[in-house]
Amino acid sequence: MNKKIKRLSTYNDIDVYVEGPFSSAEIMQRDVEYKTLSPEAFQKKYISYINKPSKIGINGKAHSVQLNFCTQPFCKLYGLDQKRYTSLRSKPSRYKIIGSIDKSDYMWNDIPDPTIPGIFVSGTATAMSNWSICEEISRLIKINSVTPLKSKYKFHTGTCLSKATNPFDNPKDFHKRGKSTAGSQKYQCKECKKCTNVLPAISGGFNYHQRLDGILIDFAKDIMSHMPVRRTCEKLKIGSNTYYSKLEILYKRCLEFLELHETQAFKKINFDEIMINTDSLQYYLNNIRLKGKGKKPGEEDEMESKLLTYLIASVDINSGYAFRSDIAYDFDINLRKLLFDTNDYHCDRSYPFLRKNNRLQYSYFPKFSRSVTRTITPKQEAYEESFFDRLKYVEGCHVHYIYTAAAHLFLLKELTVSDKWHFVTDDDPVLKSTIFRIFKDEIKSKNSHYFICQYPPKLTLSEAGKRSFRTRNDLNRWAKLRGLENEGVMEKARKYLEEYFDNYPIYEFAPGTNYPTKSLGQIKSPLATKSEGERYIDFKTDTTNLSSEELARIVSKVSNFAVDNFFQELRRRVNLLERPLMTARGDGKSYIYANYNPRYAQYLVTIFRTFYNFCWTKDTFGKRLTPAQKIGIADKAYTIKDIIYFK
Repeated sequence: MNKKIKRLSTYNDIDVYVEGPFSSAEIMQRDVEYKTLSPEAFQKKYISYINKPSKIGINGKAHSVQLNFCTQPFCKLYGLDQKRYTSLRSKPSRYKIIGSIDKSDYMWNDIPDPTIPGIFVSGTATAMSNWSICEEISRLIKINSVTPLKSKYKFHTGTCLSKATNPFDNPKDFHKRGKSTAGSQKYQCKECKKCTNVLPAISGGFNYHQRLDGILIDFAKDIMSHMPVRRTCEKLKIGSNTYYSKLEILYKRCLEFLELHETQAFKKINFDEIMINTDSLQYYLNNIRLKGKGKKPGEEDEMESKLLTYLIASVDINSGYAFRSDIAYDFDINLRKLLFDTNDYHCDRSYPFLRKNNRLQYSYFPKFSRSVTRTITPKQEAYEESFFDRLKYVEGCHVHYIYTAAAHLFLLKELTVSDKWHFVTDDDPVLKSTIFRIFKDEIKSKNSHYFICQYPPKLTLSEAGKRSFRTRNDLNRWAKLRGLENEGVMEKARKYLEEYFDNYPIYEFAPGTNYPTKSLGQIKSPLATKSEGERYIDFKTDTTNLSSEELARIVSKVSNFAVDNFFQELRRRVNLLERPLMTARGDGKSYIYANYNPRYAQYLVTIFRTFYNFCWTKDTFGKRLTPAQKIGIADKAYTIKDIIYFK
């Protein structure tokens, strides 16, 4: 049977449920307390819920999410939940909340607990809303899902004796009366003679002779060739509304393709080891007011500045396969509807880590009380003014980068199965925190390791080239002294690093123990490229369980090239995500090509990722292979036609 045409999913279509930290009885109790307790007393009563997990069910599988714990991998408390030691003096707890009510952090305490092996390493972390993390996971699942398009048909008249039948289950009760011009099948009831058209299957809606979407191939080539929206419309002789409708069709086709060739394919593979390069790309929106919300003469506009938006991507270092790419923007949220969540859960008087929508830039609807005896604070007034200003612009809301990163990594972990995970990023505190939280079990068992890769900033291209040349010459001289001059550059680097790890310590250890407290500092990689100049690598997890040979093999592959290449091609191919231009006056940057609705940025990034992984080949040891072929989920290079007309 042919597959049905699909549409983008809604929250009602996906098999996902989210449970917050409050039970039904507690929600009712909070309704009463909200009216009787002071704002400060109401907030503090539920402060201990920072460590209460939230739950998310995905396709029948339940997950408990609790990410507020020690995030220092060298500390003995790493990954442990909150505990109060009632037998000790002053009854201390492992974690203590610090900071202001609006922005809460927490620190871990040095508790003399002999049952926990290891050493204590002090530190702090940002308190996150476990509830909101689950909501962000649900959002990313929704925007990457499609659902069969269903329609209610009336195959019979009201007096027909066969009105309980349909042509799908009872084909003998109907005549086929050909197809419509759109390719849909016509059925006629044998009893009442009523004719009914049904929706075409995918094979009827997308084929080489179907004229309506015959421009999709040229359209796909144009948007992946840095063609601006207006030029594409002029070339294909279509309007802007048609442009974005075609973009949504192409986006849906890519999601359908990925559902089979990515999601289902990865379920059949168990990797021995995966090495992930994760990074974020920043771009700015063209902040455009809604129709009828123009600025009045003399009115100041706090939203005039460009809105910083993040794109997070994770790419396999060995194959170059881009696993995920997510925009930190919820384009489906209606800020006015936050009033319902604020009324139900009283987020306006809750700590940020207990808010359902803390992931959003505006986490609650402002409804501050004003009276003769009580005035709102300057912070509350500024929040209220900013919130209502935001309603004048395109619908949606930016998501805090750390929440999208956590959901991104959570779903990456669900997508693939691997015995060992290794991560490489630049020195990004958000990515460090989220990797330590999401992969705590793997890091604690030493089946996952994390490396920071950086290069000196502000080097000119000429200076970077000179430094890279000197580093490569030093490696060649070292190899020649050891009789390795005929080996390849990667093998030379691996042998060099192996010798280095045999002779030099990597970590600083606690006195009298074999527990590392931190790395001694960055080591210089012998494999810096011309664009980097010098490459420095830092160790953020305990690798003492690895032999020098094994560690050298892993570290020799550490670089940011995989994700940098993905972002570079994305910038150069997709016009809406191009780097800013210099203004004609030369007094600043222009983001004239940037879109004002990140919905289309998410569409374009997903389309780009599909073509990048499955269509575009690169030379690999004399063969032209796609990243999907390299990682083992495809046996050929697909074409744009294969994706658009995928059945």
